[in-house]
Amino acid sequence: MADEGDSDDGEESRLLALSDEAIAWVIALRSGNATLADHEAFALWRLQSPDHERAAGEAERLWGLLGPAGNAERRERRRFSRRAVLGGAAGLVVVAGGLYRMAPDARATIATAIAERRVLELSDGSAVEMNAATRLRPSFSPTLRLVRLDAGQATFRVAKDARRPFVVETPRGRIQAIGTIFDVNLGTLADTVSVVEGRVRVEGDPSGPFELASGQGARIGMPLGIAALLDVEAETAWRRGRLRFEERPLGEVVAELGRYRSEPILLLDPTLERLTVTGSFRLDDPEGVLSAIEATLPVRVYRLPFVTLIR
Repeated sequence: MADEGDSDDGEESRLLALSDEAIAWVIALRSGNATLADHEAFALWRLQSPDHERAAGEAERLWGLLGPAGNAERRERRRFSRRAVLGGAAGLVVVAGGLYRMAPDARATIATAIAERRVLELSDGSAVEMNAATRLRPSFSPTLRLVRLDAGQATFRVAKDARRPFVVETPRGRIQAIGTIFDVNLGTLADTVSVVEGRVRVEGDPSGPFELASGQGARIGMPLGIAALLDVEAETAWRRGRLRFEERPLGEVVAELGRYRSEPILLLDPTLERLTVTGSFRLDDPEGVLSAIEATLPVRVYRLPFVTLIR
């Protein structure tokens, strides 16, 4: 007699097969080549059982999230991977060792693709180490060195220039260097600033302006003000090829993993976002992080052809 574990595995395999079949149906019906007979056949397929209907509904929801918008995002990422710079007549010049130097008057968008990291040298001698799936726009003038960080994470090693402040602008605030090395990470709920060396001044936070010294970090943009000081070593572990999480919400961890995987990860139950993850993982092994999540949290991970689901 089969044990209960075998029965559970068989049921899971059956549901996954239904999910795959439903996704194939939805893709085919939205290909532009589907006939009325195809739509009628899918309607009959859905009626076979409640499980068929649930799988169809989930597939349609995934298409809504990942269909045209997802395709546009993937095209944009491929475009950035082919050309590091858009808009900026001078552009960038490739230098040995993966180092890029920006022309003095360049105003360009620079981006890294999924799982790609890059080091830039700016015209003033400052260096920017970009994490995966990061997008920024340097804009230097005679009085200001401004870098707009639109997505992702980057560490800035700022060259001294008393005449021109160095400012990183995010959607949630502005960080001014005071002779320093610091990291900025755009999160789902707040941005993280971590100071490796020197000091920074942060403006735009609901709690008002404040300064951080070497070894200190904080979240900015939180509705209730500055969060507790952060572990700078953990926040900058990506530079050493590691991902370190200390009681990080699962929703934030999933967003981080999205920088290193071509297939998106979806949390099907919003309440799962509050579960916390602790551990240290290899940056080049996001699948290992997913396996650890499944082993330590009350969730299941389902790897489908073009998306990974957590529920």
